[in-house]
Amino acid sequence: MNNTLVFVGILTLGVTASVMAGTPVISENLSSPTSQQVRLMDTLRLSVRASDPDYHPLVFEWTIVRDATAKAYFMGSAQQPKTLVGAGIVDIAFPWVSDNDAMNAQFVGPYSEPVQVVVIVKHQNPEDGEETASRTFQVKLTAVNHPPVPVIGGQMGSATARVPGGSAVICTSGGSYDPDPGDSYRSDWAWAVKSGILLGSITMIGSEGSTMSFTVPNVTGNVDLTITLQLTDGMHKVRTTATAYLAPAGPPPPPPPPSPYLHLNSDRFTLDVTWSTAQASGVGRAVQLTSDSGYFWFFGDANIELVVKVLDGRDVNGRFWVFYGSLTDVQYTLKILDTVTGAVKSYQGKQGAQSSGYDLQAF
Repeated sequence: MNNTLVFVGILTLGVTASVMAGTPVISENLSSPTSQQVRLMDTLRLSVRASDPDYHPLVFEWTIVRDATAKAYFMGSAQQPKTLVGAGIVDIAFPWVSDNDAMNAQFVGPYSEPVQVVVIVKHQNPEDGEETASRTFQVKLTAVNHPPVPVIGGQMGSATARVPGGSAVICTSGGSYDPDPGDSYRSDWAWAVKSGILLGSITMIGSEGSTMSFTVPNVTGNVDLTITLQLTDGMHKVRTTATAYLAPAGPPPPPPPPSPYLHLNSDRFTLDVTWSTAQASGVGRAVQLTSDSGYFWFFGDANIELVVKVLDGRDVNGRFWVFYGSLTDVQYTLKILDTVTGAVKSYQGKQGAQSSGYDLQAF
């Protein structure tokens, strides 16, 4: 028997695949047109879209390549860079060249030199290739955006007439304005203790807007409160301050003196009383009991002298009825005015006699 030994050889071939990197493509439908206009002291957002045919990640390198003002910079960094690497969206600030409007004016208008910004789209990973794509933006400065002018008004008291605890402090920015026609701004309010006793929490109503108000807490001493108003118009943040003068709550005001008039039957009838003795005279003080009744006191509110009632008896005899009951022997005159017709009726009480009565034909 013959045995045949078979050797099988395996040949391995090395195949190297070479993938050519594609060139990034910037979309012709740009998010921002390549010609832009912006005011000096405003911000401008530029954006561009790009893709890679091989789906490799991309980075965007933005550079301000020409700037006659020498002030423009990319926002979002404390260094105010002229070049920024990152995403396809950037914000550019155009600060004042000078506080002198005449000097700023040379950089704005139709004949001014535009600011030029270039974006280069690259592969994020160098091994994906060195191919790039780019776009250039021309930015024309058209005018100067002036900062708004903050003005604080309202009811904040003074050093000699402080706002007491429990009362309201009202601050308004209604006198503020923006020198540039058509510009708008936002008002932001804040407060801080300038001197005096520290306050607890103050709840402000309308911390953003044209008005800010709060109720003064019941402090134990005089407090000077610094109120800060900040106006923001997109680029500028301008602040001013004023002082609110606070004081502890004072004693409650005395109650108003009692009225000498009763108003009965939905205020149709007005009643008052005069009285006199050998030693003095005066007017009665009225106290309402119900819609059609009340009483008067002469010498003290704990001593009732005369009770009066005016009833609507028109369903019975077409008249209003008057009933009065005297709890005194002091001379008095009760006067009743019908405010609809102008008619007046008077009823007398004699000195030294208890005088009561009624009148079913009164009005």
